[in-house]
Amino acid sequence: MEIIKHLLDLSDEELEYAYIFDFRVRNALGKETLGDNICEKTFTNFRRRLMEHEEETGQDLLHEVFEDHRSYFQEQFDIDASTQRMDSTFIEANIKQLSRVDLLAKVLHNFLLASTTS
Repeated sequence: MEIIKHLLDLSDEELEYAYIFDFRVRNALGKETLGDNICEKTFTNFRRRLMEHEEETGQDLLHEVFEDHRSYFQEQFDIDASTQRMDSTFIEANIKQLSRVDLLAKVLHNFLLASTTS
């Protein structure tokens, strides 16, 4: 849902509404029928638990999701990741604390960088 939120530039409240009433969102998430609902606090609690898990274990679950998706898209779209542009740089950031615009820029930057370096 975090990916959908940022792709569609939704607030938590708008994402909650989309989850409840938009069958496209529910279908993308594998929820083909209505019935289970969420609230805006669900997203805040989820982000808090991600940060707590990372602090306790050192495992960044959100990063792993993006890594898995990057690998999948490279394979599906036959992206050659063996060449890197000379002006490309990698800037590590705490993705969980970025604004939506910053997050989008960071994800696109990392995807393009990774697709040219892997």
